[in-house]
Amino acid sequence: MNALSGSKILTFLRREFWQRHLPHGLISWRYLWPGQSRQVRLHRHFWWHAPTALPRPLWLIQQSWLYLRWIVWLGWRASWRTVKQHGPAVQAATGLSQFAQWRYALRLALGRCLPPRMIYQYQLYLPQRQPWDYVSEHETGAFHRWRDACQLPASAPANKPLNKQSNKQASREMLADKWQCSQTLASAGIAVATTYCMLPRNSPAPDWDRFALPLFLKPRYGSAGQDCFYVYAGKNGAADWQVYGQPASARLSPRQQWQRASRQQDYLIQPCVANASALATLASVAITLRVLTKRSEDNVVVDFACLEIPLQAQQHRMQPIDLASGALLASGVSGPTDSALATVWQHAALANLPHWQQALRSAMLAHQMLAGDLYSVAWDFVLSEAGALLLEGNSSWRLHALQAERGGLLNENRK
Repeated sequence: MNALSGSKILTFLRREFWQRHLPHGLISWRYLWPGQSRQVRLHRHFWWHAPTALPRPLWLIQQSWLYLRWIVWLGWRASWRTVKQHGPAVQAATGLSQFAQWRYALRLALGRCLPPRMIYQYQLYLPQRQPWDYVSEHETGAFHRWRDACQLPASAPANKPLNKQSNKQASREMLADKWQCSQTLASAGIAVATTYCMLPRNSPAPDWDRFALPLFLKPRYGSAGQDCFYVYAGKNGAADWQVYGQPASARLSPRQQWQRASRQQDYLIQPCVANASALATLASVAITLRVLTKRSEDNVVVDFACLEIPLQAQQHRMQPIDLASGALLASGVSGPTDSALATVWQHAALANLPHWQQALRSAMLAHQMLAGDLYSVAWDFVLSEAGALLLEGNSSWRLHALQAERGGLLNENRK
C-alpha cells in the first residue's frame, strides 16, 4: 500500500511540477498595482482561484517554480517555435516581420505567461485586438466557476467570490461522470449514444467478439479525447486497436496503452456511430456537433454552435453554425485548410444540418435538468441517420471556438 501510495504521489508531482509548463493562469506585474482595468483584475482572480488539489502553501511554491521556469527558458522556446511555424504566413498576409512577431510574442509570454500560440489563434497581432480581453486555456476552469457563481454575462463584477453551493458541484460531478450523465439524460427521453457496458478499472478484458465492431472506448471520467481508443476488425477479422487522435506509441502498442489506462480508470464501451449521409463526405469518422447553452434569466437558450470536423492527428476544423437555420457559416474559426478540404465547403453548403432542431431541443432540455444553476454547458452530439445522439455534456468546456468567432469573452462590448 505504501509503495502504491508513493507511486501515485510521484506521478502527481511529476505531472504538476514537471509536465505542466505554465502556471494556473496569467501572471503579470500589474497584479501588484491598484487601479487596474476590470480585465486585469479578472485575470488575477482566475489565477488565484484556479481549481487545484494542492494546499495553498504548496500551490504557491508550485506557481513560483512554474513561473520562473517559464520566463527563464520555456517561454523563450515556445515563442521561437510558434513564430517559426506561423510567422511566414502572417508576414505574407499582413507585412508584419517575423522579428516583430517574435518580439511581441516574447513580451506577452514573459510579461503575462500568455501562451504564444494564442497570438495566432486569436490574431492578437492585429492592432484592434486586446490580449487582456481573451481567456487563456489554462484559465478555463476558474473562468467557468466564476461565471457560474456570478450567473451573469461577462459584465459581472470582477471581485465576486466563487459560489460553493453543493447543487452546482453536484451538476459538475454528474456531467463529469459520463456513465451517470448518459443514464440520467436517457431516462428523460433524450436520445443518447448507445453504451454497451461500463467496464470497472482492473477488470479483465471482455470478449470483444460479442460486440459489433468497430467500438469506441472512452474513460468514464475524462476530457479532450485523452486515453480514448478504437477497436476495429483487423486482418482475419481479429480485433485491432488504434489510439484516438494520436499515432501509435513507439514504446507501447495501442492495446498495451489501453491495458495500462484501464487499470487506473473505468471505461465505457460504445459502438462507433456513423455520420448521417449528408455529412458522410466531410470525414470518415464521427463529426461532433457542439452546442453551447446558457441560462438567460429563468430560461435556457442556445448561445453558440459549431461543427468539429476531424482532420488528422488531433487537428479539427471548427465550423460555426447559424443558429436560426442550422447552416454552416462561411468562416472557419480554426484549423488548417488545404486542397483536401476544398470540397468540404461545397458539400457543407447545406440548407441546414440534419436533425438540427432535435439537437437544439435536446441540449436545452438537458441543461434544464441539471440540479445546479450552471451558467453555461457544452453539449456534444453526433448526427447519425437515426438522429442527433447526445454524447456528453461539459461544464468546463474549451473557449477557443467561441472566442475566435466572437472575440474575447472579457470584452464588455463584444458581439
